[in-house]
Amino acid sequence: MNAISSGNFPISIIFFYFLYGLAFFSMGLAMVLEIRRDPLIAGPRVLIPFAAFFFLNGFFNWVEMWLFSLSWAGFQFIFIIIWFRFLLLVTSFSCLLIFGVRALHPLEKAPRRVEKFVGMGLLGLYGVFIFLWVVWQKDSPDKTIENIMVITRYCLGIPGSLVAAAALWRQSQGTVALSNRQLDLFLKIVAVCMALFGISQLLVISNPIFSLDHLSIVIKNHNSGLYILLVRTLLGIVMSLGLICVSQLVEEERQRLFEAVRQARVEALRAIENEMVEREAMRQELLRHIVLAQEEERSRIARELHDDTAQFLTAFSLNLATIQNLIPENKKVHAILENLQDLSKSMSQGIHRMVYDLRPAQLDDLGLVAALQSLSDDSRRNGLDVRFETEGQIQRLDSLVETVIFRIAQEALTNVSKHAQSQRITLQLKTNSEQITLHVRDYGIGFDANRKQFGNQCWGLIGMRERAESVGGLFKVYSAIGEGTLVEVIIPFKNTSHMGNRRFSLDERN
Repeated sequence: MNAISSGNFPISIIFFYFLYGLAFFSMGLAMVLEIRRDPLIAGPRVLIPFAAFFFLNGFFNWVEMWLFSLSWAGFQFIFIIIWFRFLLLVTSFSCLLIFGVRALHPLEKAPRRVEKFVGMGLLGLYGVFIFLWVVWQKDSPDKTIENIMVITRYCLGIPGSLVAAAALWRQSQGTVALSNRQLDLFLKIVAVCMALFGISQLLVISNPIFSLDHLSIVIKNHNSGLYILLVRTLLGIVMSLGLICVSQLVEEERQRLFEAVRQARVEALRAIENEMVEREAMRQELLRHIVLAQEEERSRIARELHDDTAQFLTAFSLNLATIQNLIPENKKVHAILENLQDLSKSMSQGIHRMVYDLRPAQLDDLGLVAALQSLSDDSRRNGLDVRFETEGQIQRLDSLVETVIFRIAQEALTNVSKHAQSQRITLQLKTNSEQITLHVRDYGIGFDANRKQFGNQCWGLIGMRERAESVGGLFKVYSAIGEGTLVEVIIPFKNTSHMGNRRFSLDERN
């Protein structure tokens, strides 16, 4: 037995203690990085005590190295340092035991009281055993600390290491590890190293490198203790490399799962996008059929009004004229008959206006330009100052497209007469090789288009937009308070190529 201060400085012991502590500190860093990621093998609740064990145990070995260096320089230790060394060992093994218990009994599979019963029970028994040992043995302070260190390795170090090894081995049987053979292999290597680390506590107990004597370090079993430290250092290095490989493999598995989830999400978004495109196409087709059905119904009603009601009124007017000629001069009767003829004429004119509003004959017979010109003329007769302009060579279009443009212009003029508080309107129709565009501009009070365009009080605008979209067109409204309103409809010709040439002609009435 030689005091370290009286012989040559054992640099090999210092080196192995440093390397041993560095290996454990590296494992602690690896576990800290794993805690901050999405858990695949274990969650933060399990890994936090595991990382704490590596940090504390590595720091404990660096404290051992520091004590060697200071003792070689003739430093006399105080009890605070010695007790701090003891608390580091106890805390590190306690964290290892907590990790093993939590990993073997995760919270989702066992109540937390199981963990408390097992972990706190073992720690409680250890505390009672230490208390009884100190009371009964009544050794010197140095001897008491060394004995408590031995008991700590027996009661906490060995059980904690074996329980942690069992937990790591169990983790290697998990779903993620089974899908990755390399991960399974490295987890088992770490588990075996952890078990050997626990068994090596017996070697440390039976062959201590040093002990305390009057707060000085004394070398004991230098050669055999050095070999044990070498073996433990190699175990730490292997375990450190194994855990780093496990962390890398888990990260690769996490990235693979993330990529699979991302790909699935992309596929889901693509499917949703395709479904939305299909639904939009179905919606436009439905709108087109609705417009077709509306115009067919309007055409049918207009035809019936023209064929039946108008003819009946014409016959009624002729019969009134005949009666007027047959009856002798009677001013009262003639006045009544003239009044009836005026009423018949007014009814005929009203029916004519209804027929025009339902389905203007100019739209089917003469085309869109003539129909818009007639609409402008009617609006001027109603007190609006409408200026109709055309630009480009406008030819006959698909009947549905012409109907949509005409109805939007009709609704826009109606809105101007009701809300714009202005009589001056510009109605412009222009075309080129790609599209046809309708502009209806008024110079009235305007409104906040962003606030009202799709509000519940703007069903007219909503209806115009739906009509434009039914033929693949684009509907826009530009307006501001006090600056008037511009209604713009753009219909590309390519969006109307699939439409038929169905005509809603009133000529069928003849």
